[in-house]
Amino acid sequence: WIRPFFLAAPTSTLHSFLRRVCAMLGTGRLFVSLCAALAAPAVAESLALAGEELHCIGGRAHVVRYSLEGPPARDANLGQRVSDLKRVEVTLEPAPARGPECSPGVGGTPSADKQVCFGANQDATCTSAKVDIPLPDNIQCKDCFVGASADLYAKVNYSFTKLYDVEVGMRDVYLRTAASADIAEAKVGTPISGSKLLDSNQTIVILDKLVGCPICLRMKISVRVPAVLDYALHAGGQMEAVAGAEVDVHLGDQAIRWDYIKGWEKINNTTTVLVKPLLSASASGHASLNVDLATSLLVDVDDIIWFRTDAKPAFQLKLSPSGSGSAIKKDGQMCIDGDADFTLSHEADLHWSLLMAHEFHHWGPTQDFSWSQKDALHKCAGSSDRDETELIV
Repeated sequence: WIRPFFLAAPTSTLHSFLRRVCAMLGTGRLFVSLCAALAAPAVAESLALAGEELHCIGGRAHVVRYSLEGPPARDANLGQRVSDLKRVEVTLEPAPARGPECSPGVGGTPSADKQVCFGANQDATCTSAKVDIPLPDNIQCKDCFVGASADLYAKVNYSFTKLYDVEVGMRDVYLRTAASADIAEAKVGTPISGSKLLDSNQTIVILDKLVGCPICLRMKISVRVPAVLDYALHAGGQMEAVAGAEVDVHLGDQAIRWDYIKGWEKINNTTTVLVKPLLSASASGHASLNVDLATSLLVDVDDIIWFRTDAKPAFQLKLSPSGSGSAIKKDGQMCIDGDADFTLSHEADLHWSLLMAHEFHHWGPTQDFSWSQKDALHKCAGSSDRDETELIV
């Protein structure tokens, strides 16, 4: 009650009064926090700003809309965190209509039809591997990569005393992963297994910009895409073969929302899974190959909330000269057959704190999609008959 009562007083008079009150209250932690909250309007002018700004993220146009209230930034180069301000309402949204403004230049390709790409060992197209990855025991992973393309967005809305709502997610998410092993130099008759962390456990800063100056809110959004390849190979004979599988998943929109009335709300769409065998062979032999590629897409909004999508495709493959099941049998023709699995789960954590107000909540992990199919994969070298299996859920 004391703040609005004294807001009309001259700044010097109010500041002097508050210093005397704080001196009488003492030096305890609670009183120090209370005095800091009371004195803030007296020692710094509070501004209210609203507007929007265009930011190019990965060459793709995004608009930041903001409504801010707080003191001017002491250092316009460093800006202020959301916890430094009295009120914050800020959203980051894709703006495809303004794509040409993020083009590389006159005559360049507008980015309105491209999404932000992030992953592990992905090439510029986000659909193939950039380089081969060496594995122990003379095995080369020829097509090992994770590529995720999506539009990121985030919303934060709070006042000096309450967090009203926060939302973070990805729109129109495509996840592509693949793994195949060159087993020409693999040991014969000895089971081989191992794990490989792909070069993806680094923080990718998607946005780190100042908005709404002279208040200068620093808005930071980062992504991590940790991916681990687990493999097990047993070659029954010497062979010249590169074998594996790829999966193309359309996840639609993936997001999480929290508000102070309803709590957590998960946002997601129909998932489409497309699996495809990979095989190149010039000599016959027998082998079994199991491959798992566990992948996470983790989006962090300024250390306020993070949201993680965990995807795990798995394949159990067998190579033989004639294939199995309904395989087409031809003398000397190498075939690959196998089962496929895919699971999807999510987890989120909210950790907002401002002076004596805070919201700490955790959600998940929750598995909300699972698919498994036997004999999902079949392909013979030099043939494209029945080489894809698609499931829409």
